[in-house]
Amino acid sequence: NFCNVLTCDGTKEGIVYYEFVMHHIGDEQWCGLTTDPSQGGMRISGWNLRPAWTYYCGRRWAHTLAHKMQGVPGLHVDKKAVQSFARVVSGDVIGMLVDAQRR
Repeated sequence: NFCNVLTCDGTKEGIVYYEFVMHHIGDEQWCGLTTDPSQGGMRISGWNLRPAWTYYCGRRWAHTLAHKMQGVPGLHVDKKAVQSFARVVSGDVIGMLVDAQRR
């Protein structure tokens, strides 16, 4: 199950730093930004967020897809993996620096 949470006021200008605290990760987790407020709630899964810039935490090691390309953690832009990153675990903090003028 999932729920996409949105802020009340989006990033419109300047540079903003976000921190996502991973209190507990059961399996998959996406953390990031979208420019489309209609993607909030429970209709659209993290795999289908568009337009979006998200860190995908990857499948947990015990999952059968953990070592396949779709299970690898990293930066995803509009459903495509563009950069691999380390797998996060419960308790980690993900930082995301956003420059609103450069999309």
